[in-house]
Amino acid sequence: MLEYALRFETADPNVTLREFATVQDDKALVDAVQENWRYSNNFGNRLAYIYPSVDEATLVRREREGTDQFVLGIWLNKKELLGLISTTPDADRRRVQLGYMVREKYRGNEYAALAVQALSAFLIPDYEEVYAMVSSENRASARVLEKSGFVLSGQDEWHDVQMDVYSLTK
Repeated sequence: MLEYALRFETADPNVTLREFATVQDDKALVDAVQENWRYSNNFGNRLAYIYPSVDEATLVRREREGTDQFVLGIWLNKKELLGLISTTPDADRRRVQLGYMVREKYRGNEYAALAVQALSAFLIPDYEEVYAMVSSENRASARVLEKSGFVLSGQDEWHDVQMDVYSLTK
């Protein structure tokens, strides 16, 4: 049985966060990104450009191995990919950015909030701030962050999209 180096339980025992570790996982990732491409791009998300194919997803996964920048799948019953959540530490390693996406057919079930809460609890002891940027139009994502204890801390612009910045601090 394959052991996963990065694995997190959530408040729901049926939902776990774990790394993408196989080519089959990479295929599930690409399928999820492509399935949600149009919706994601409405909110400034460029995942479809990062993961255009299984080969590219495998390459990105291997490049990130051993770093503190990672992408985890949000898995239901350890086999169904619900979405993904990622971390990107700032250059000074004092702050870390979260990004997340839930597949359209699974939205509205609090899976994003479960993932954000579990990963934030893991990250906050090591960083002064965990933050996320969401399109100012994406109220559903803002509610996920607010439910997870994040507060609106500012605004920014990313690829010509107005973004709200939500933060969780120690």
